[in-house]
Amino acid sequence: LLRAACMLAMGAAPAFNTPKGADPAGEVALICPSTLASAIASDDPPLVLEATVGCAASGASCFVPGAVLFDLAAVDVYEEDATGSPLPLPGNYNLRPPAALRAALERHGVRARRRCVVYTQSRLHTT
Repeated sequence: LLRAACMLAMGAAPAFNTPKGADPAGEVALICPSTLASAIASDDPPLVLEATVGCAASGASCFVPGAVLFDLAAVDVYEEDATGSPLPLPGNYNLRPPAALRAALERHGVRARRRCVVYTQSRLHTT
């Protein structure tokens, strides 16, 4: 979702294996921890976002040092019932309108041509 939001609002940023100045045309790749650590320590570190649901305002800390908490509610419109199931509403589980989406991404440091790593500490939803 956030990958699509970044591409929609900002255009694609260079991937880690793409030479500087090359146009990766929306290339998205997985990155291993050692490559991420090297990238963070480089002269041109990527923006690292930890995608969360409801945690960004809680004062929670990130798993990756220097990462920015990013609440998915900033880019996604969703309504759920008490069990966490999506409500059958028009537009539910869609991205916000383009201007709001772009503003939310820019508030968190996402910029055109800036490398960005998004990760989450997903948890299994059980009832």
